Amino acid sequence: MGSHHEEVIPPTLKKTLHLKAKKPDTESLKVLGRTLKKTQRLTLARKYGEILDLLEVDVQVDAITAVAQFYDTPLRCFTFRDFQLAPTLEEFEQILGLSLEDFEKPYRYLGHYPSMHAIADVLKVPEKSLQKKRQNRNGTDGFSRKYLEEHLRHLAEIEDWEAFIDVLALTIYGILMFPNVDEFVDFAAIDVFFARKFRGENPVPAILADVYYTLNFCYEKKGKRILCCLPMLFIWLTAHVFKRGYEILYPITEFQRYQLKAKSGHEWTQILARLDEKSVRWYPRWVERETLIYQCGDFPNVPLMGTRGCINYNPSLSQRQLGYPMRRAPTEDMIAPFILYDMSSARNELLKRVRDAWDKVIRKGKELRIKSCGVQDSYQQWVRCRAQEVKLPFQVLTFTTNVESSMSASHDSEEIREIQEKLMRVEEERKKIEEELKGARQKCEALERENKRKNHTLEEADKRAKIEENYVLKTKGCLRAANKELSLRRQERDEAIAKSTQLEELLRNSNAEHKESKRQMAEMRGLMEMRVVEYEDRLKREKQCTEKVIAMYQDSIRREQEEVQRLTDYIGGQDETIDAYRHEVAFWMTRFSKLAELANDAIEDIPDKLGMAEALVNPLTTPVEIQDFIEYCRNYIMKMKQIIIRRM
Repeated sequence: MGSHHEEVIPPTLKKTLHLKAKKPDTESLKVLGRTLKKTQRLTLARKYGEILDLLEVDVQVDAITAVAQFYDTPLRCFTFRDFQLAPTLEEFEQILGLSLEDFEKPYRYLGHYPSMHAIADVLKVPEKSLQKKRQNRNGTDGFSRKYLEEHLRHLAEIEDWEAFIDVLALTIYGILMFPNVDEFVDFAAIDVFFARKFRGENPVPAILADVYYTLNFCYEKKGKRILCCLPMLFIWLTAHVFKRGYEILYPITEFQRYQLKAKSGHEWTQILARLDEKSVRWYPRWVERETLIYQCGDFPNVPLMGTRGCINYNPSLSQRQLGYPMRRAPTEDMIAPFILYDMSSARNELLKRVRDAWDKVIRKGKELRIKSCGVQDSYQQWVRCRAQEVKLPFQVLTFTTNVESSMSASHDSEEIREIQEKLMRVEEERKKIEEELKGARQKCEALERENKRKNHTLEEADKRAKIEENYVLKTKGCLRAANKELSLRRQERDEAIAKSTQLEELLRNSNAEHKESKRQMAEMRGLMEMRVVEYEDRLKREKQCTEKVIAMYQDSIRREQEEVQRLTDYIGGQDETIDAYRHEVAFWMTRFSKLAELANDAIEDIPDKLGMAEALVNPLTTPVEIQDFIEYCRNYIMKMKQIIIRRM
C-alpha cells in the first residue's frame, strides 16, 4: 500500500500577513475566581457577564491567525470561497451573556477616563497609595496585573466580597476582554468597566469594535499583533466551523462540551481553506433572535465604539448567520466603510455623531423574510467574484490513496472449505453481535435521549436557578433599600413629631399673642375713634376760624387796594414837585461837592499847620489858653473828618 498527495493550487493566492496572537495566561485569575461561592459567581455574571467562563476557554491562537488571513478589510468580514462570515453583535452578546435587547446602551467614550479618586473608591484603597501604583507602559497609563491580584488576595482574606467581585471583573476586563499591554490593565479598559458598573452600558459593542479595529489595523500595517478578546472570537469561529450533533442554548457550555482537540497551524489553514457554504454551521440554536440590529442613526450600517477607536460593521453581510436569507448583493451605500483612529477631543464632533447614532437603533426581523439560511444566485455569484478579487490565502491540499495488491488465485479445495466453515461461524457470530449491538444501540439511544432530556432539564433548572438567584439578589437589594428607606422614614417621623411639638407650642404662644394683640387693637380702636371725633371737632372750629380770617384778609386786601389806588393817584399829581426837588437836589449836590473840596483842602492844610503850632508850644511857658485852643482845633478837625467820612 502506498500514498501520496497532490496540490490543487489556485491561479493566484493572497499574500499572507505575518500576524501574531498571544493567548492570555488566565491560571491565576481562574484560581481567584474559584474562591467565589456559587451565589457570588452568579452576582458577578449578572453584573459583568459570563467573564469567569471565558477564563476557562483554551484558545488555539493558530486558529485566530489563520482566520485573520481571510479578513476582507473594506467589507468588515471574512471572505471564503463561496460565502462570508462576520462576528455580530447578537452572537457576541449571547457569548458574553449581556443582551442589548434589555434597553441597554452600548459603551460610549465620554472624552475622559475615570479619575484616580473614583478608581480608589472601587478598589477601596487610599488615593495616595493608588497613585504610587500607577504606571506608564508604552505610553499607556494603568496598573500592573500583579498589583491588582495581590489586592484581590487581600480582599479575599478580609472577606470583602463586594469589592473582590468588582476588582476581579476590572482585572478580567483589562487582561482578557480589552488587552493592550501584556500583564497590564490600562485606563481604556477601566473606562469600559466603569461604564458597565456605574452607567449600565453594555461592553459587547466595544468588544466587537476592538475585533474589527485590530484586524483592520493589522492589514494596514501589513502585520502586527491581534489585540482583542480572543476567547470570544475563538468561540464564535468554532461555533460556525464545526457542526455539533446536539444543540445547547449556552454557547460557552456548548464549546466546553464539544471538547475540541488541539490542532496545528497547518491543520487550521486546511480546515478553513476547505470550508464551503454547505459545510458551515450557519445558525446555532443559541443565536435564536426575533430581530437584529441593522442600522444606527444616519449611518448606513452600524458604527461601533471601542477602546482605541471607532469602526463600522455590516449586518447586511451577516444576516445569514442569524437565520435570514441572502437575497442579493449589497449596495455600496449599505457597506460604506467608516473608521476613526483618533478619539481625542479634537474629533469630538464625530464621536458625538457615533454616540447619538445609538439613540436611533433600527432593528429588522420579519421584513428580512422567513427564517432561512439560503441564498439567491445573484448574491452567490457576487461572493464568488469577491473571493476571486481579494484572493484566498491558502491552497487546498487533496489526498489520494492508491492501493495495489496482488493475491494468489490458486487455493486448494480444503483451504476453501475451512474458510467457508470459518465464514459461517463468523456470520453466525456477526448476526449474534449485530443483535446484541442493536439492543445496545437501542439502549444507548434511550440513554442518549434520557441524557439529552436530563441535560435540557438541568439547563432549564440552571436557567431557573439563575433567574431565581437574580430575583433573590434583587429582592435582598430591595429589602435592604426598603429597610434603609424605612429607617429614614422613621427618622423623618421622629423629626416631624418633634417639629410638630415645637409648632404646637409656637401655635399656643401665637394664639395668646393673637388674643393680646386683639385686645390691644380694640383699645387702640376705641382710642382712635375718640381721637377722630376730637380731631373732627377741632377741624370744624379751625375751619370756621379760617373762614373768618380769610374774610378779614379779603376785606383788608380790598382796603389796601383802594389805598394803593389813592396813592397812585397822589403820586401822579406829585410828579412836578418831584422834578423840582430833583433840580434842587442836583443844585445842592454841586454846592456840597465844592464845599467838600474846600473842606478837604482845608483839612489837608490845617493838620499840618496845627502840627507846626504844637511843635512851638512849650508846656511850661505857653499860656494855658493857647494850649486849650490848639486842643480844641484838634478835636474839631477829628469831628470834621468823621463827618466827611460818613458823607462820602
